Amino acid sequence: MIKRKSKHRGLKYLAIIIFIIAFFLYGTVRIVNDPRTLIHALKVANLKSPWKIHVEKFTWTPTSHQIELKNILSVSEKSDKKISADSIFIKYNPWGLLRGKSIIDNLEIQNL
Repeated sequence: MIKRKSKHRGLKYLAIIIFIIAFFLYGTVRIVNDPRTLIHALKVANLKSPWKIHVEKFTWTPTSHQIELKNILSVSEKSDKKISADSIFIKYNPWGLLRGKSIIDNLEIQNL
C-alpha cells in the first residue's frame, strides 16, 4: 500500500504560519498599549531631557496606522514653562518606515 501525500499539507503549514504571525502581532500590540510600557518609556525619555513629559494614555492601532496620546503635559525644569494638550492624534504611513522615513499623513492636536 502506497501512502499518498496530502494535497492540503501546504495549506496546513500556511495556516500555522499565519496563526503564529497573528499571535505575535497581537502580543506586540498588547505590550505597546500596556500602561506599564508607557511609564517605562517616559522614564527613559525623561532621564536626559530638560523637559519632564507626562502622558496619561497611549494607544497604538497598527491596523489603521494610528497613534493617539491623551492628556499630555510637558514641564521645563530650567524655566517654569509648561506645554499641555488634551490629545494628539497621528495617522502615519507604515511604508515610509521601510525606506527609513517617518511619513505622517495627519496630525491633530486638541487644546494645545
